[in-house]
Parts: sequence; structure tokens; C-alpha cells
Amino acid sequence: FMGYWKNEESTKETKDDKGYLHSGDQGYINKDGNLIISGRLKELIVTAGGENVAPLPIEDSFKDVCKICSNIIVIGDYRKYLSCFITLKTDSEGNFIKEILPELQNLGIDSTNIIQGINNEKLKLYVEKCLDLVNKKSVSKAQIIKKYKILTHDFSVDTGEFTPTLKLKRKFVTQKYSKEIEQMYAEPKF
Repeated sequence: FMGYWKNEESTKETKDDKGYLHSGDQGYINKDGNLIISGRLKELIVTAGGENVAPLPIEDSFKDVCKICSNIIVIGDYRKYLSCFITLKTDSEGNFIKEILPELQNLGIDSTNIIQGINNEKLKLYVEKCLDLVNKKSVSKAQIIKKYKILTHDFSVDTGEFTPTLKLKRKFVTQKYSKEIEQMYAEPKF
């Protein structure tokens, strides 16, 4: 990296005196010695207790465990604990996509769309079980999700939650759903 064209100030902010580039990415070296990018420093959640939490590994872990989940966003900036919004795999009309119907049937859930499913106790228990599995993997109490809300529609570029390159717009989501966030934190934990 030679620097920004005719912008010495930005170059100094990005590159240190030893020539290292500060990209804003967060990562770690895995057991094979490879650098794994695990998130962006801008995306770090700072809890009310001052703990820094990277939401991306938590979100990825939940998607691995919960096969009916389409998207999840972890929330908790300046809050006492983490919460999240979850979207399920649905089509544009709110019907569950056919790939997850067998999974839902195995769970004893006969709902075919999100409006029916959102109030289904078996579906809620399944989501809570998945959250419990993810929470057991957490390395600190600050990384435990204590509340969740299933949204009635998925995130998309058209509704503004994703950039055109399908990156989650965290700030936009927290602003768009600010009432739901405040309501979640006002209710007792599950």
C-alpha cells in the first residue's frame, strides 16, 4: 500500500510508521497459521459494562445451529446484555420456503407461513434451544444472548437492511427497529 492519492492525512491514519496497514478488520490466526477475518472493528458491540463483543461469530454460529434461520443481527451497544432479531427462511409473501418444511414438520410445527409460525410455541422453543447451544459456546457472559425477536419478514436490499453487496447495515437496522429494540429491553428476559 503506497498510500492514498494526494491524501497524506488518510494515508497516515491507515498506515502506521512501520508500514502496517490498519484495515479495520478483526481476525485471528487459526491452528493452521492462517489469518481468519472474523468481523470489522466498526461492528464491535460495546456493552454497558464496557466489554467488546464481535457479533459476526455469534451470528454465524446461530445460523449453523438453526437451519430455519435466514438472518440474525445481534444487538447490545451500551446495553446490559445482548439481544437479537432473527428472520426465518421465507419467500416474499411470508411463506416458509419448501426446503425448511421437512425440518419444521420434524419439530412438530405445522405452520406454513411466518404469521402462523411466529406465535407457534414449538417454533419458539426450537429457536430458544438453538440460542442456548450458541450461548454455551460463548467465552464470556457478555457474549450471551438473553432476548430475541423473530421478525415477520426477511432482511433485503429493497427494504434497506443490506447493501447491494449483501452486507448487513447494522446502524440502519437498529434505527429502523428502534421501537422493537426498546420494547425488547423493557420486557423481562426469557
